[in-house]
Amino acid sequence: MELLQRNDEWCQRFVKSDVPFADLVIKRGQSLAIFTGDKVIVYVYDKNDFSDEQVAKIKTYKHICGDYQSLLNLGIDPAKIELGELMATTQKYEDSQAIICNTENDIFAASEICQSAGIADNKDAKVLQNLCKNKKAMVALFRQNGEPCGTARANFVNNKAIIGGVATAKEYRGKGFGKIALQKVLSKIDKDIYLFVCNQIAKNMYKSMGFFTICTWGKVDSW
Repeated sequence: MELLQRNDEWCQRFVKSDVPFADLVIKRGQSLAIFTGDKVIVYVYDKNDFSDEQVAKIKTYKHICGDYQSLLNLGIDPAKIELGELMATTQKYEDSQAIICNTENDIFAASEICQSAGIADNKDAKVLQNLCKNKKAMVALFRQNGEPCGTARANFVNNKAIIGGVATAKEYRGKGFGKIALQKVLSKIDKDIYLFVCNQIAKNMYKSMGFFTICTWGKVDSW
């Protein structure tokens, strides 16, 4: 398995504290492994501590640091890990025509786009409203002729911004509307910016916007 060792300083800034960011990538019953050089940092979703009502407020992870052998000892087969890349950016971004969602209707419209793209469920809007209200998330929405077309969001964890929820309504795909929404979010962030990606097309878009790969990550079903 290839390990990406580029920009280790950024990677260490990301993983140096045991922050509950993994819920942005994995679902209950899965685990997240971040590969940094010859080390593997595993975040285990402790699903026994969760209920659907608590998931937005309580994030409990077991944190294990080791090497490839530690994965085998934990019963994780490295060959079965779904690989992706952790990317970051230092670029300054100009504003765009999208808006930052400040109303329930706008957040609901943004969530509906994500649900139609299969990257959110029907509880997403309620959770997102709470996160935005508590300034733990920011959501952008781009409309054309009044119709919601594209959306993007950032979740804030300590001094980090984790980009996610970049999606375009089905009938408007291929027009760059998700990218417009993402640019809006990026223009408003003054924190370290990261994102997880495993789709090559999406990776190419992020790369064109100034993101660079800092390490490999893997997602695995619970063991």
